[in-house]
Amino acid sequence: MFIVFEGIDGSGKGTQARMLADYLIRQGRKVVLTEEPTKDLFTGYFLRMLLRSKDVPDPKTVALMFAADRNEHVKKVIEPALRAGEIVISERYYWSSIVYQTLQGLDEEYILQLNAEFPKPDVTILIDVPEDVALQRIVARAHGNDGLVQNFERQEFLRRVRERYSELAVQHGFVVVDGRKGPTAVHKQVVSALRAYGL
Repeated sequence: MFIVFEGIDGSGKGTQARMLADYLIRQGRKVVLTEEPTKDLFTGYFLRMLLRSKDVPDPKTVALMFAADRNEHVKKVIEPALRAGEIVISERYYWSSIVYQTLQGLDEEYILQLNAEFPKPDVTILIDVPEDVALQRIVARAHGNDGLVQNFERQEFLRRVRERYSELAVQHGFVVVDGRKGPTAVHKQVVSALRAYGL
């Protein structure tokens, strides 16, 4: 099974991905926990450098880099794990590309074509939180990182990202979970929702 967590920055999707992985491992399941951009592949390394660059890259360059990283991710991590019967849990996938890159002005059809060959998740879980709540979490988290808050994490942009995710959730049948509560309460919602998928 292939499970993807999506949501705006500060929604808690990474925390929930880790909590679900831990829960399933305790149940005796074999789990691969991963994320995009990747951390252990060379494509992800260069993509993360690109996103941190002071020289803002062209949106099409970013889209192509994400697609390249995703291709390596699928070929070297996701598909081998699925063939081995393992559960793959990814924090972010191609839905993030659709959301962020269309908001940067790229055509959605172009993004869909770039990602057309990648496997579709069995279930996508959208951790939904209001943008003001997310921004409070981002700022609190940034205080431990020299107070850095990236431009993408400004409230107005978060609002637009949340709107796009909501549109995709309706179009593609995401499981939408209210992420405003504490991590344990949100985790219980996730586990409850996944029972419908046999987990």
